[in-house]
Amino acid sequence: MRCVIVEDEPYVAKHLNYLLLTCDKKIEVLTILSTVVDAVTWLSENEVDLIFMDIQLLDGNSFEIFDYVQINTPIVFTTSYNSFAVEAFKQNSIAYLLKPIDLDELKVALTKYKNWFGKSELYANFSYIESTYQKRLLLKTSTQLKSLDVKEIAFLYVKYKQVFVKDKAGNTYPYENKLEFIEKKLNPEQFFRINRQFIINRDSIKEMHYETRGRVRIIITPNFQEDMIVSIDRAIEFKKWLNF
Repeated sequence: MRCVIVEDEPYVAKHLNYLLLTCDKKIEVLTILSTVVDAVTWLSENEVDLIFMDIQLLDGNSFEIFDYVQINTPIVFTTSYNSFAVEAFKQNSIAYLLKPIDLDELKVALTKYKNWFGKSELYANFSYIESTYQKRLLLKTSTQLKSLDVKEIAFLYVKYKQVFVKDKAGNTYPYENKLEFIEKKLNPEQFFRINRQFIINRDSIKEMHYETRGRVRIIITPNFQEDMIVSIDRAIEFKKWLNF
């Protein structure tokens, strides 16, 4: 496996290189790039199997690289900040590792890469799988019926034993079935039940913040007055879902 490390701290880059070889002796780190400019130049002319990319570099933010070069290679983001997670997953990210890099988490990321890539059969039946999930919801109000594309759902929630759907435009609609029912109908790559009260759309996550005991607080768009906290028993699965 040929890799490149985009990292502006020499010690961190050297340590990551050591961890990679600890995981797999066959891994080859072709080069270490410390700036946005160097990364744009090198990635424009070379191809690798996997990129390990810090976010804050010497001359700017690594997301600027994508403005200048088309990158189709899977990326493992390595950073000291959790505030960039949403932006990272808009790119070709397969993992988001916080520094200092944990060896076990790195092994999980490498295993994910090996399982996902180089296996064309993984995507052979994707269109069929996608078609099995709910595409629209029929919602009733006091005066009308509303057919809502599930892509427009920001989140679903329970209040006073009633389920409601909030769309991306900020409209709220009552939903007649239970949250457990619709949870099974939605694409699990796109929607996640963070606790007993909420199911959220990946695209509606605005910010994420660590709370006590490993929980995560979600800031969603459109804004919602009640706190959205990933429950303790769902926190690990939630982080795996973010990396999917």
